[in-house]
Parts: sequence; structure tokens; C-alpha cells
Amino acid sequence: MKHIPFYFLLVTLFATPAISYPAGEKKIKVGIMKFEVSKNIAPSLGTLLYDTLLDNMLQSNQFTVVDGDEIDRIQDSITKTHPEISRQEAKKRTIDQMGIRKLYVGTLSKIGSKFYLTVKVLKADATVERMEKSSTASEDGLETCIQKLAANLLLSPETLQARAAAERIQKEAVRRHREAQRGKEVGRDGRFIAYSQGLVKDTTTGLMWAAGDNGSDITWSGARSYCKHYKGAGYRDWRMPTQDELAGLYDSGKKNRLGYFVTGLIHITACCPWASDSRGSEAASFSFYSGARYWLQQSSDYHNRRALPVRAD
Repeated sequence: MKHIPFYFLLVTLFATPAISYPAGEKKIKVGIMKFEVSKNIAPSLGTLLYDTLLDNMLQSNQFTVVDGDEIDRIQDSITKTHPEISRQEAKKRTIDQMGIRKLYVGTLSKIGSKFYLTVKVLKADATVERMEKSSTASEDGLETCIQKLAANLLLSPETLQARAAAERIQKEAVRRHREAQRGKEVGRDGRFIAYSQGLVKDTTTGLMWAAGDNGSDITWSGARSYCKHYKGAGYRDWRMPTQDELAGLYDSGKKNRLGYFVTGLIHITACCPWASDSRGSEAASFSFYSGARYWLQQSSDYHNRRALPVRAD
């Protein structure tokens, strides 16, 4: 990821909307410390975060800003003058002496390929007033990560609480809607849960299967069309499963009434559902009788081939 567009987005990180101050009211004095950056991250990213926060605090005209170097200088001076006190106590004295009301500290770390960004706002007594976190799976997502963190930092605690409450209400509404679509639970078989609306959920993969195949021989293109237009339980995002997904249903420890090795909650009427995989003129199929994977001509008619719709929950 190039630093120029990253910097552009970082400018929004701590940009604060205009606030009108009553005549004579003093601006809040804040301190900004250097960002701590883990060893597996380019130091320039931490420097860029710090510089952008400092610049935008100054440009906002809402704060009197003390940079981290000045804070460190005063703290070192106090430590030398009073060697009997700890550095933590020296920092507290520094903040008090300089009249700093809030201190911004942050960390940027990386575990594997994932980045973690944290910003704490400390009060004068060093207690945490608020803390915002964001993360991203790769450096390419750092821009979005910064935007998310910025959005939260620019909101008041009351607004954040109201947003969290609204999100909880929305999640509950979605949960109830999904529950209504699925219907009531009517059976369990290990990792599988069957619902009254003709759905079977695989709790291991998160996939939701139709409770039964189409029930008769069908071509590969016919199976693909059947799955695409299937509207079980009102869902419109059904699709044809991959060969791997079908193989994931195979269980040599279970056998349905027709002798196929698959949970009895999914009604398989013939051995071999079609899969979405294709290569040239061939298409994939899977056998719940033997566990074998087949590649057959798409244009040919075969016995015992079925369509079994699946969707992501």
C-alpha cells in the first residue's frame, strides 16, 4: 500500500468537526505521545500516524497541543532532578505541570498478517477516558481500519452508546427474521440441525442445505438451474454446491435408509448429486454411496444424478 493515499486517509483520522466555543473559553490542552510500533512493522507507519494526529489537532484550532518530544523532555528533567521517583510518577508530574488535560497514546501491532491499531485517551490522572480499537487482515486494509477508528474517535461517548444500542436492536431483528424463515427446530444429528421450513444447517461449516434433493434424474445444467432458482424458506441466494462441499457431508459412520453415507436429516434419493465444479466439457459429481468423486460429460444424461441446493447462512 502506498503511503500517499494512506496519509490522505489518515488526515481524516483525527480531524475534528468545528465546534463553537463561548467567548473567553480556553481550549483544551492535550498531549500526543509517539505511537508504539511493533518490530515487524515499518516505523514510518507509526511516525505517520503520530504526525498526522499532531498536525490535525493543531489545524482544528480546538486544542492547545503539546507534542510527545516536549513531554519526554520535561519528564526526563523531572526524573534527573528527583531520581527517587518512578518514571510513571514523573510523567504524572509532567502532565500536571504542563496543564495537560488529556493524553493521546497509541499502538500499531501486527500478528501474522493482521494489523491492530489502538488509541487510548488518558485523563490527567492517567486513567483511561476512552479507548478505540480497529484491526485489518492485511496492510491493504489499513485504510479502512483507520477510517473505522476515526469514525469512532470523532463521536461522543453518548453517540457511541446510542449507536451500539441501535446495532444490538438491528442484530436482534435479523436474528428473529432468520429464525422465522428457518422455522422451528425439528431434529438434530450431531453437527446438523433440521428446521421446519425444509432447511438443514451444518454448524461446522455454517452452510445451510435444502432438506432434500430434487428427487429425480437431472442433467448438470438442469441441476445448476434448479439450484439457482430454488427458493426454499423464502431465501433467494441458493446455489449449486462444490464437490468439496458435498464431500464434506459424506460420513462413513452414518447411513440413511437408502444406504447412502450422509446424515438422515438431508433426504438424498440417489447416490450422486451434481457439483458446480467444471473443466471444459466435464462437470463434477460426488457419490454418497462410495465417497468417490466423478467427472462426467455435462451434455450427457446419467442415472442417479441429483440437484441439492446449498447457501451460506
